Amino acid sequence: MPVTWYCFFHRGGPTGGLSDAERGRVVEAVGGAPDLQTAYVHTPSPAPHPHTGDDNAPLLVLELEFADVAGCESALRQDTGLRRLADPGFLPGLAGATVWQQGMLRRLYAVPDPAPDGAMRLCSYLVHYPGPAGDEQAWLDHYTATHAPLIAALPGVRAVAVDTPAVVVSGLPFPFAEALLRNKAVFDSARALSTALSSPAREALRADAGSFPAYTGGSVHVPMETLVVPGGDPFPTSL
Repeated sequence: MPVTWYCFFHRGGPTGGLSDAERGRVVEAVGGAPDLQTAYVHTPSPAPHPHTGDDNAPLLVLELEFADVAGCESALRQDTGLRRLADPGFLPGLAGATVWQQGMLRRLYAVPDPAPDGAMRLCSYLVHYPGPAGDEQAWLDHYTATHAPLIAALPGVRAVAVDTPAVVVSGLPFPFAEALLRNKAVFDSARALSTALSSPAREALRADAGSFPAYTGGSVHVPMETLVVPGGDPFPTSL
């Protein structure tokens, strides 16, 4: 099963945001990670959505996909470009940010019309459930078997991924987040995301959420602009 490593930069003070030059440095750092399949560099999107009260939106989310835990841990332990993320001077626009990491197991769901090969700029709706659930296994079973396929039925969705926690050993010094579940729904644009979130298919999601097993942790929803970074050589920073 694929393994995903997340890294979140949250506002922790008078943090401005990522400049274009800094985004290029991030892309270069993650694109050269050994054993990387694909990385996604997420920055805030202005897309309107129903959960605008979720005001703890991250300033930057890195999402790195690996074929297995060995490849993920190898990349996080080696002295590679990823270590630059821990350098306080690497991203001055995010100075003072609170940084978290989490390794997760990835489940991919089929969608009617996947993103075409080579698509590099997309819009993602990132959702996470901090937990806890009363019966964690029952909650996860309902979400992965029933709720996630409803996400895959949203109009215009290009990809759907659901992640659950994995024990991943990391050489990076950031504390670990402990979200019970994360999901990602990918669209061509902010407009496509907004259209999906005002569709009858979203009403089916809301109805199903009302039948979740006992859960008290709430959820956080954030729209993000997404740059897709293929594994292998560092990605061209001019794109």
